[in-house]
Amino acid sequence: MVPPSPAQHAPQARPRNDSVVDDQPFDLPDFSTVSYPAVPDGFVGPGRVASERPRVDVGRSPYSVRSTSELLDEFSVAESTIGSALRREPITIALPAAGSSPGSYALPRLPETFVDAETGQPRTLRRAVESPGSADLPDALDRLELVRLVARMVDGLHAQDHFTAGVDLDTIAYCLHPRPAVALVAGDRVRRVGGDFLASAPATSGIPSLDGDREGFALLAQRLLAPDGRIAQGEIPGLDEAHSSGARRLWARATGPDGTRPQVGEWLAVLG
Repeated sequence: MVPPSPAQHAPQARPRNDSVVDDQPFDLPDFSTVSYPAVPDGFVGPGRVASERPRVDVGRSPYSVRSTSELLDEFSVAESTIGSALRREPITIALPAAGSSPGSYALPRLPETFVDAETGQPRTLRRAVESPGSADLPDALDRLELVRLVARMVDGLHAQDHFTAGVDLDTIAYCLHPRPAVALVAGDRVRRVGGDFLASAPATSGIPSLDGDREGFALLAQRLLAPDGRIAQGEIPGLDEAHSSGARRLWARATGPDGTRPQVGEWLAVLG
């Protein structure tokens, strides 16, 4: 008797067009094979690690050499893990690394695509909502994609038990070509839960926390998706009525007390 070949016992792959996917309420599109044009000095992808980008020495840490070294090691691990999770998403998180001397730290240079050619400063999301006459402003669908990318970035940080000293219009840079992309400008304001900040947070940001990130994200999303200050009852451009209604419910919860605000992952579920 000829024993069965291993192939006969191998599990059979499910068809891609199944109408039901385990543990998911509906089919999700598969973008794993999508590729985009290369961006000079731009996005960090699977073939390029963030540490290869030029870095600028920022200065000395307020902590001991040993404590600073431990913090920088934690950032290095988090940056690698987050980068692997985000894969080809056009998101740049410039976390601090060792500087020119013990006890100092450096930050990666921001890719040129995020820098305004006229001012030489990062093109932050504040410009997108407060400079109506400027060139290269995002339209409604671009805004939706930028908000989704910020959510992915913050969700990636939270998954590694890190948070920022404030998710706001001034700490996120953006570009639109060849596709919408975002970059965290103030990487030294990121903190591990229970750890220390390498840089002081602005006094206006309140007490930094995971919940503070959630509140800041909800405000940022409202500024970009409801620029008139009102959360309209109609559909949000780019979202159907069901997802628009879901976003309005999340905004309503975001006004609640600490500990009750929506997780960033809940926003990703309605942003698509």
